[in-house]
Amino acid sequence: ATTSTLFAVGRYDGSIEVRSIRTGDLKFALEGHVDVVRALDIYDGRFPVLISGTWDGTVCLWNLDSGDRIQVLR
Repeated sequence: ATTSTLFAVGRYDGSIEVRSIRTGDLKFALEGHVDVVRALDIYDGRFPVLISGTWDGTVCLWNLDSGDRIQVLR
């Protein structure tokens, strides 16, 4: 995946949807936060990474090729 083909939406329940810009199809439903997702950014480095943050101060890094959570920062 390249970041130019994806967008992410944070939810009040702590989940995140990653969708195709072209079709709107759901690529990943990411679970891992316990608070409202308030910040999202996508970085296209060696592999595409989604960075998500919540009000409780938790930041998660997600691999957008696999949908796996890479790291949790508190």
